[in-house]
Amino acid sequence: MKVTGPGSGPGALPEDIAGPEKASQAGEKGSGAPPAGVVATHDIAAELRAGTLAPGAAMEKLIDRIVTQQLGPGAPVAMRESLRAALQETVDTDPMLATKLRSLGRLQDG
Repeated sequence: MKVTGPGSGPGALPEDIAGPEKASQAGEKGSGAPPAGVVATHDIAAELRAGTLAPGAAMEKLIDRIVTQQLGPGAPVAMRESLRAALQETVDTDPMLATKLRSLGRLQDG
């Protein structure tokens, strides 16, 4: 039986999503670029913590980044809008995401 430390199990977050501390540690070990398929979020998280970005605006930025990463900057506008709408619908209707967004708002207020 292999025993691992906290944050290394199947529910562990990719380093860039786990927070700026872990993201900066990852950058010290390598190129600092997130692994393939991971959207860089440390700058958005820093803006949220500083209170310079509202949770809704942060979600907009995240959706924009995901669309660009998945389709590329030169993708047709209709395709980009379709993916963006699908992602926004998921954010709007997923109860777990709604709870996470509310908690971001409380962090910013407190």
